[in-house]
Amino acid sequence: IVDQDNDGTVDITAGSLLLRAGQAIGVAANPLQTAVGTLAARAGSGGIFLADADALAVGAVSVSVQQIATDGSSVEATDSLQGVATVAGDDAIVLRAAGDLQLLAGDGAQPVVSVHSAGHLRLESVAGAVLVAGGVAPSGGSASLLAAGDIVFEAGGSLRAGGAGTLDIASGSGAVQMAAGSQLVADGGAIRVAGEQVRVAGITT
Repeated sequence: IVDQDNDGTVDITAGSLLLRAGQAIGVAANPLQTAVGTLAARAGSGGIFLADADALAVGAVSVSVQQIATDGSSVEATDSLQGVATVAGDDAIVLRAAGDLQLLAGDGAQPVVSVHSAGHLRLESVAGAVLVAGGVAPSGGSASLLAAGDIVFEAGGSLRAGGAGTLDIASGSGAVQMAAGSQLVADGGAIRVAGEQVRVAGITT
């Protein structure tokens, strides 16, 4: 799923957006431009590169449409998806929101954002805050979680890197706040946390 015009204008406007692709969603040089409320996406090799024009929530999305048969009758077709993930390759996920970015808690143990194999992860609020309410798992790659304002981990919010992956959490002019029960975990790499104020809870490296 790629941006055909490459002119920086918004490609998709919707209240909720569900994307499924066998290969990439956007590319590094030309991310998919959106203006949506809630996003759920799955991609294969090639990664996910998306820039939203306002505030963005990553969570659960369900879509129902009427599928028209050859005899003119209709039947309901539904699809649902939770969170953002790549399921093949070593490519990155890069999500940038002009406003606030919310990573909402999902059902069970499924991360709200996950990257396949050694792919890297960048989650950014360009001019707002980031809220982490669910699990974020870059797998064997490294992750950057960036905001102009506050970065808040709610209880149950987590960011984990496996292998030699590192974690970089940085607020430009706000605070980094970790509620009791939240976690930052790097199995074999370093963790950096930077902000005007930093309140930590569970950090393991």
